Amino acid sequence: MFYIFFKLCYYNYSYFKKEIKMKRKFLVFLLAFITIFTFSGCSCESESYISFGNDFAGGKTADPGYSETLTYKVTYQDKNDYYEKSSKINDNVLSFSYEEGLFVQTLKVLPSLPELFEEKSSDITEKLSGKTILCLNSELTLPLSYTLNGETVTTTDQIKSTVYFCPQDLSFAPIYSKTSSINTSFLFGEDSAVVNTMETEYEILYNLETYAISGNSKQSYNGNVPETPLDKTVEYTFRTAIDNAQIFFGFRNLPLSSERQTVIGAVAFNHQAPKSILISNKSTDTQKTNFTYNGEPVESLTLSTYEYHINEANSAGMSQYYFLQEKVENSRYNSLMVRYVSPIIEFNGLNCLGSLVYELTKVEILEPTL
Repeated sequence: MFYIFFKLCYYNYSYFKKEIKMKRKFLVFLLAFITIFTFSGCSCESESYISFGNDFAGGKTADPGYSETLTYKVTYQDKNDYYEKSSKINDNVLSFSYEEGLFVQTLKVLPSLPELFEEKSSDITEKLSGKTILCLNSELTLPLSYTLNGETVTTTDQIKSTVYFCPQDLSFAPIYSKTSSINTSFLFGEDSAVVNTMETEYEILYNLETYAISGNSKQSYNGNVPETPLDKTVEYTFRTAIDNAQIFFGFRNLPLSSERQTVIGAVAFNHQAPKSILISNKSTDTQKTNFTYNGEPVESLTLSTYEYHINEANSAGMSQYYFLQEKVENSRYNSLMVRYVSPIIEFNGLNCLGSLVYELTKVEILEPTL
């Protein structure tokens, strides 16, 4: 989920090229919601530890029993202040639309590692004696439909993820994550198109010097279902990167500044090393909001707009934007991500197909009873 972050380039292009004849060398990939969760870019060059605060809990250490649920509505927009659907896209070849979707993240603070880690051994556990563990569950559901060759198909894209990670004093370092997804994308030609469905399920187990990825990915289009196993071990350094499924949570707790840019590392299943994400503050102003906080309406907040992208000159993809409640001392709304805007791109030409906009609608906080 995260998953943040970012454009997936894991598809087997040769299969697509056999399925469609192009009058021009023009390939379009619609990467819908999965752009939140998967990065592409360069490896992280710095080995310094990532520095986070406990901004999600108002700067305090969250005790076991603390929980937070954030609910967002997800809508498709063909044009807004950040992205506009390219005029090069031929809707007569293939048309698509998205219904309102739902994105929910639930964070829980646990007193210790759950029983899951009796079976999944990690040397990180040596550093966790007497420490709390954080667990973040994320789920995105996005209904869509498309019309191709006179036939209209309705389907639902989904991503589910769970990630366990260390407390703030250990840089929210990930310990274990599991993610599954179903994603629909489109390949456009000048006068033809192909629809692809990609299903992915994988887990990542972290150690102090390596992380291991296991799972599989398969694509389905025009009756073909090629499958790709995911099985590799990657070297890295503990506390220098977070998991893809933590990315929004990580953004909320970074010591961001309008005077400087920030770089963090993130782990994605389809790359050989953690990826470097560059974050910069674009503006800060009062904006209208429309969410409830433990049942009470919140109609406006001072929000900082942040832009982020892969920290590599030739990386594929566009910048994305998230809107964070300005960090003000003693504010209970501190560090809420109120809005997130992600482009849908055509991969080769980097033409925009519109964007998905996430708007916070409900915040539910449960403080532990002493």
